[in-house]
Amino acid sequence: MTRAWAFTNLLAGPVPPAMRDLVEGRSTNWSPEDHPRAPDGKFGPKGDTPGGAQVRTELRQWMNSADDPLPLLGTYDPNRGDNQLLAIWDRQGFSGKPKVVSETELDQAVAGGAKELWRGITGDSAKDQVEQYRSGETPFPGLGIYGNGTYTTTHQDIAEGYAKDRGKIRIGATDQPGAVMRVALPADARTIEYDQIVQQAKMSNQDLMDLSFEAMDAGDRDAAKQAAALTEARNDPGRFASLLGYDAIVKRFPDRPDSDEEWVILNRSKLLISDRTREV
Repeated sequence: MTRAWAFTNLLAGPVPPAMRDLVEGRSTNWSPEDHPRAPDGKFGPKGDTPGGAQVRTELRQWMNSADDPLPLLGTYDPNRGDNQLLAIWDRQGFSGKPKVVSETELDQAVAGGAKELWRGITGDSAKDQVEQYRSGETPFPGLGIYGNGTYTTTHQDIAEGYAKDRGKIRIGATDQPGAVMRVALPADARTIEYDQIVQQAKMSNQDLMDLSFEAMDAGDRDAAKQAAALTEARNDPGRFASLLGYDAIVKRFPDRPDSDEEWVILNRSKLLISDRTREV
């Protein structure tokens, strides 16, 4: 049985065929004897450096809930967003509503150390989307180059630019104004730099392989499905950071004017959000 697996590429980590057979209830030619363990108990061959203790512990905890595995495929539903990320948020408690506050209260929170962030939304339903994020039962996990989630910026003018300019070039866009929402992330939020979560995901290769082999050894369909879902979640920084319990990913651009930063919000329930919607 071949091991021609693509576990080592962050952007391409397909589920091994034998595991997919087990997950989907088909017969499989998997045999533990074909995959002997190394002396330290791990399965070979060794690839990237094993993930750190924290990552390994978090992944093991997710395996403990394998009786209710995550969705196997991380797909995009135009009405609900990234379905796998939403499932992770639900289980982490990240889908809760933010705390709605006045502008004055938000000013005070920012003065006390909270991170002020802005999000611009374009299109006819911009105001409705702001309100949905503020008070809706379910957040919308969108797609993004630095990880799926909810994108915000540290600069109000950049958010206003997204709300104004993007609507003009969208097919079918009208002259209705866009909308900008203002939020704050408390200083005690768990955040991680984009480059760091990408590195942690790469370092988790060996741990995910071990979890996969163990499930296949046992012929445990639910565990195999959970290991496969974790492997797929590893391929997106937003999903992986959410698995590890981070509230946001930070992507810094030191070469941009005014050192712009993009913050990908993962835990809506951690935010303070203004009760005011700005139209632009």
